[in-house]
Amino acid sequence: MIHLVAFLLILLGMFLLYAVSAKHMEKTKKSRFHVLAQSAFITRSIALLCFFAACGSLTYIYGNSIGIVSWFIFATPLVFLLICTVNDLKAKAK
Repeated sequence: MIHLVAFLLILLGMFLLYAVSAKHMEKTKKSRFHVLAQSAFITRSIALLCFFAACGSLTYIYGNSIGIVSWFIFATPLVFLLICTVNDLKAKAK
């Protein structure tokens, strides 16, 4: 159960950071998540709190060193999947 919570917290943190990134701020302002763009600093702070909570829950289970390593193991494929699903991946026209 704690693994699922850590998975969801990391996913939420990654999405929040993506939503307020400089590249996608205009898209966020026009979408239903426009509230996130109004206060980017608070959104980034919430994302970091999500990361710390996920890391804390994993270190609670596995201990300090293995918990931090397991956070990176969870985060790496999530970042890749988030990038692949959110970005429009199209072949470049020559």
